[in-house]
Amino acid sequence: LKDNEISNCLIPTQIKKKYKQISFYFFRGEEFPDMDAVFSEKKTGRRCDGYIEMKYMGIVRKTQVVEMKNEIIKWNQIIDIPATYPCVSQKICMVVKDEDIGSGDDIVGSYEFNINDIYAGHYENYQYINIYGSPLNKKGGIYDQMNYNAEIGSRWNGRILMRCDIKDVDSPIARVRNIEDNELLSQIDQYYPQCNWIACIRILSAYYLPEKDRDYQIKISIQDNSVSTKSGSAINGSIDFDQTLQLQFKTFSEEIFSLPDIFIYLVDDKQS
Repeated sequence: LKDNEISNCLIPTQIKKKYKQISFYFFRGEEFPDMDAVFSEKKTGRRCDGYIEMKYMGIVRKTQVVEMKNEIIKWNQIIDIPATYPCVSQKICMVVKDEDIGSGDDIVGSYEFNINDIYAGHYENYQYINIYGSPLNKKGGIYDQMNYNAEIGSRWNGRILMRCDIKDVDSPIARVRNIEDNELLSQIDQYYPQCNWIACIRILSAYYLPEKDRDYQIKISIQDNSVSTKSGSAINGSIDFDQTLQLQFKTFSEEIFSLPDIFIYLVDDKQS
């Protein structure tokens, strides 16, 4: 990944830099897709040998590879990343991968941390980070871009429970270490999404459809849950759906920023 000109700039020599140690606590990942399944949309019995890869300023560090059991991967590891204030580059990239020995590891999805958000304390509390990527079993071109750039990812591909620590240090280092605090790990095992939400989405009409006389649906997805309108037949490229859809989902906190993205898809009814 290459940072843009705004996020990657030179610091004037008269400004004295302070060294920071950023510690990412990764406890567990949940509900990652089965990247090798033929019927990849299945929600039970999914397999994933997952690990997290952190990239910043040419530094790459990875967690251990852990097999997903009952839709959960427990890493319980810390990745330490050295940084400065002011920062030279603002983006720390987190990529979740599925180890696939012999054919190359699959990219599950990604998330980008803005280092200024980390400095502002946005990640100091336990929270879920939603992972976004490309449609399953799609590789190359735009699909790889979706996997490495969460802001253009078109599918929710799981979540990670984590938090960040920041310390002022003289000599920051890059390393991976285990979380040794058994009392903390015992508490974390009790942390699961407790805030229930219901999203009500009103679908009125669709215009300028790709095919003027084809049947379409509107599909809404939040996290691993989806709901679709009834099929409608396009007349001169438009459909009046006039339907209300509801989706239930859970989050770790009541904060608005913790809400996952809502995806709206136009679906060809013959291919749905």
